[in-house]
Amino acid sequence: MGQKNTLPTARHHWLAAMADDPHKGIGDAIQGATPRQEKAREPRIGGTMSRLNWTLCSALALGMASIPGTASATGPAVSYFDIKNPEDIAPIGETGMAIVSSFAPAVDGAAPLYLLDLSGGHLTPLHAAYPDNTVMDGQCGAPEAPVHAHGIDIHPKSDGYYELLVVNHGGREAIEIYEINMNGDGPTLAWTGCEIVPAKISPNDVTALPDGAFAVSSFGMKDDPETVQKILSGQPTGAIIEWTVSGGWHTHDRTSFSGPNGVIASPDGTALYVADWGTSSIHVLTRSDGSLRKLADLDFHPDNLSLTADGHVVAAGQFGTPEEIWACVLSAEPRCDLPGRVASINPETGEVMTLIDTGDSYGAVSIGLVYGGTVWVGAFHDDRLARYRDE
Repeated sequence: MGQKNTLPTARHHWLAAMADDPHKGIGDAIQGATPRQEKAREPRIGGTMSRLNWTLCSALALGMASIPGTASATGPAVSYFDIKNPEDIAPIGETGMAIVSSFAPAVDGAAPLYLLDLSGGHLTPLHAAYPDNTVMDGQCGAPEAPVHAHGIDIHPKSDGYYELLVVNHGGREAIEIYEINMNGDGPTLAWTGCEIVPAKISPNDVTALPDGAFAVSSFGMKDDPETVQKILSGQPTGAIIEWTVSGGWHTHDRTSFSGPNGVIASPDGTALYVADWGTSSIHVLTRSDGSLRKLADLDFHPDNLSLTADGHVVAAGQFGTPEEIWACVLSAEPRCDLPGRVASINPETGEVMTLIDTGDSYGAVSIGLVYGGTVWVGAFHDDRLARYRDE
């Protein structure tokens, strides 16, 4: 250890190419990155830093296999940050900050939402103010039970204000609406309203749409007693639904998924990218006519989705059988050792590039967010948030 290894010139280190510009796209970074020499680093012992099994998309240029649980000779270091079940991460515009949802029932006043400094890695619990007003539905008051946050999304409003959408399972199945104020001494969070989801819907993720609308993925259907068995066997169940200011809720009739999980809108809001967990695939749903096309097949079960600066879709998820992953969901242990992967998908060609293989040191992977030369990885069943970056 400690000796310098000269890598083949075909290897392009996209993380390093993006490190100086957090808003650079993955496509530009891969094409524009210059070959570099790297040295093998010693494992970090005694702190929060350790080595994990890492697979870069540049491994494809070397012709190396991308196998869960195998270690590369060199690679970015990983840091861990304490937070219970960091299921989803949503960036706050280009502020360099993000919100992380803690997918755990609130205990002893624990916060369901955290502020994350994407550069420094600081996590700060956010406790929202709950004024007695609503913006969406006069019958939807402030939550009486602690919020149990699941999928989240953020979109800009104006002058340093952003709207945060949160799937809430605490006391009611609803989309909670918050306002983030990035002005002044520090970010503040205020609840402004909610929308109760239809009774048969099992909400998982949410994404903002133009004109105050939003879309929600329903992993299964509550009125179907066989919904879990159908998901485990890859049979159709679940739906994508939308809420609009003028029309309320409606379901895309032509959608047919097996456990639709993550959902995120295209940059122009005309389409939805949907992670079909049961069939390990990503689909594109055109909102205007409800038409559906498969974008990519994956070799893992995709959970949440995010977008890079240049519009690539980032899918994160788990390896294992559906039964193994479901056992992790129900486990009383603080962590699961399911291997995970984060991959980038070209929205035009469907080409898939592996960004990270976590091995079994960080399991139950549910979200990957690319920020400059860093990839933040969250999990639905772990007591840590992971940060991978070249150092």
